[in-house]
Amino acid sequence: MKAQMLRSGLLPGFLCLFVAIGMASAPIASTFAQTFGAIQAVRERASGLENNPEARGESPAAGPYSPAPGEQPYPTGMTAGKLDTTYVPSTASVLLVIRPAQILTSPVSQLLPIEVAAAAGRQHLGIDPAEIDEVVLFGDLSNPMAPAYGAAIRFKNPFRAAAIPAHVRPMVQLADFNGKKYLQSAHPMMPSFYGPNNKTLLLAPDPVLRKMVESSTQPKSGQLLDRVREVPAGSDLYLAIDVATLRGAVPMLLGMSGTPMPPQLKSFLDSTAGIELTCNLVSRGPISLVVQCNDEPTAQQLEMMLAAAKQGMTAPAQGEQTAYDDPIAQANTQYLERIYQRFQPVRNGATITLLNIAADDPLQPQVFGIVMGAVVGMRAGPAMEAAKHGMPAGPGAIPGTPGPQGSPPPETPLGPEGQPLENAPEAGPAVTPEGQPSGETERR
Repeated sequence: MKAQMLRSGLLPGFLCLFVAIGMASAPIASTFAQTFGAIQAVRERASGLENNPEARGESPAAGPYSPAPGEQPYPTGMTAGKLDTTYVPSTASVLLVIRPAQILTSPVSQLLPIEVAAAAGRQHLGIDPAEIDEVVLFGDLSNPMAPAYGAAIRFKNPFRAAAIPAHVRPMVQLADFNGKKYLQSAHPMMPSFYGPNNKTLLLAPDPVLRKMVESSTQPKSGQLLDRVREVPAGSDLYLAIDVATLRGAVPMLLGMSGTPMPPQLKSFLDSTAGIELTCNLVSRGPISLVVQCNDEPTAQQLEMMLAAAKQGMTAPAQGEQTAYDDPIAQANTQYLERIYQRFQPVRNGATITLLNIAADDPLQPQVFGIVMGAVVGMRAGPAMEAAKHGMPAGPGAIPGTPGPQGSPPPETPLGPEGQPLENAPEAGPAVTPEGQPSGETERR
């Protein structure tokens, strides 16, 4: 079944839709420094920081964001409403909410390959991501033997299911449900497509989809739903995981693949109730990572483990006393201490906040540039190292460099269709048309 889903193009389509930006970052690796600086400049202009030293953190009296005179304010990332869980079942274990239009139309996204994201969306899903207001994805592992999934896609403008390419909706037939025509899947794991209105598209395996629609007007309660019910809407990305419901599913899934349960993973699953990630990289909103433990004693143990890990990372290793006495090494230790203090985990009862950057924090507008710089740097490093040693550079290589996407090195023997020959014999001495050694060979 999984192989059929992969061949159908549905899962690759969604991956292309949501990670095309990251995949397309490789070609700009060679201009990393310029790109990073430009990203920072655009971010500052978009957030009104360019002419505001106080908001850049040069004064401790930094206040909330406000646009410069004549500037069009960029998205705040937060709205007065709450997360819309209308079509999320009460048994959901994982919830992911992403706002593609908000991300792709933000002023700070103009240096991203948004054209690539648009082309990938149209080719694989028949949808321009910039026309998608919100995607609500969920996974249900309450029954590990029959995991379920589903999505509710909300568009900015009316959308027709007929625009979905045929390879995305294989094995579907026109059927009736709830007084409407919809595309019903004949495969138990492939999605059906149903539009409750002209701006919303639901997709899920048929039994799951029917349950989504039937329960949409009924009151629902579940471990994950109750936890996220009051979460504000509008963040670029929000992820919630109900770890408690995964305790039985993860060992079973690992067992089916023949992988033993790592002790660290088992300890984590046993002590953690849930995880929440709120991410705003192109909008002015909070960035946070929160872990909900089973109880306060468990949270205290996790807090002590984090403190011990921090101590181990900042303390000099045995035999490094000489390096530690070096002024540069001391400065590096001071830098690490400052960073750790800036992102110190905070425990409140059974909840530990591992990361918390408020919307009005002067650091918040800079996170986008930092993240993009790190991503591009990580993509550029292996490619540069591989090119230096003449090794395959991997996808996205620049022509003229070895690798699947680059041209072969000079003097590489080529086959009839231009492909490099493997285990090609060493070239013999050069000869003339008469079969005599050439003058070049004699000079050698």
